[in-house]
Amino acid sequence: MILEITGIIAAICMLLVMPLDVYLAHTKLEIAESYFEKSIFINDTKNMLRNQHFKGAPVRLMAIAAVLLMPQMFYWRKLVLPEEVKSVPGNLKLWMVAPLLFTLFTLAILVIAWLGGAYEL
Repeated sequence: MILEITGIIAAICMLLVMPLDVYLAHTKLEIAESYFEKSIFINDTKNMLRNQHFKGAPVRLMAIAAVLLMPQMFYWRKLVLPEEVKSVPGNLKLWMVAPLLFTLFTLAILVIAWLGGAYEL
C-alpha cells in the first residue's frame, strides 16, 4: 500500500514539473543555446530536431542539461568546448539541470514502486 501511494505522489510530482519544462523551453532555451555557439553536440541536436513538434525544445533542453551535468564526457569526445560550459552562468545552470534531476528522481521512484508492486516486496 505504501508503494502505491509513493508511486502516485511521484507521478503527481512528475506532472507538476512538466509546466516548468515548457516554461524553460520557451524562455531560457535560446539563452542557454547562445552560450554553445561552437558546440557540435548542441548545434547538431538543434538541426536534427528542427522539424519536430515545438522544434524539439524539450529534447534540446535535456541535451543542454546533460552537457552541464557531465561536461567531462563531452570534452573527452570533443563535442563541446570547456570555455563554453564555463561561460554559462550558475543561475542558468540551475534552471537547466534542476528539472532534469527532479524528473529522473521521480522516474526512479516510479520504477521502484512499480517493481515493488509487481514483486510484492
